[in-house]
Amino acid sequence: MTDKLHAWLCLKSAPGLRTRAALELLNRYPDPQEYVGQPGHPLYADASVDVKVRQHLSQATEHPKLPQIAKLCEHYGIELLCYGEPGYPLGLANIVAPPLILYYRGDLPKALSRICLAVVGTRKPSSYGREICSRLLAPVCRQNVTIISGLAAGIDTVAHLAALDNGGLTVAVLASGVETIYPAMNKDLAQRVCGQGALVS
Repeated sequence: MTDKLHAWLCLKSAPGLRTRAALELLNRYPDPQEYVGQPGHPLYADASVDVKVRQHLSQATEHPKLPQIAKLCEHYGIELLCYGEPGYPLGLANIVAPPLILYYRGDLPKALSRICLAVVGTRKPSSYGREICSRLLAPVCRQNVTIISGLAAGIDTVAHLAALDNGGLTVAVLASGVETIYPAMNKDLAQRVCGQGALVS
């Protein structure tokens, strides 16, 4: 995985390469592993690609945080799902600025292969709100629907638990990296999510 990580981070850190330009480049040359550090690749004769970008990719310039990220991936069992790859979420691919790299722990492709329902809500729900959320989601989860939420306190937590307690799959989309669980009170929940879905960032 280190070669893949290096190639994608090299692309992501290319000087002046904004998201839209990166997506246009990937639509023509989908796999950075085929051309990063490969100066004979047709990309380097493509004048529509900025010369600084071509130089950066040709030299396989290492992302400054590559060793740190690679170490975290190895330690925590973090996988990559990159833009354009099979299983990359179609809905996410169609937003204005989709992330080039999704980092995840667990089985994200399996979780995303089902119908997905996003559930978000207040971090301070009433007991009634917790009960109703759980009751509404229980039969949905039993129909092989993946619940997607944010692992935050409150309704997010209730939504994940409803999936886990009813034999469903769930995906927690984190604001931090997948090696950092916040709030800390949800560390055990995060481990359960990894076993029945995925953490993703």
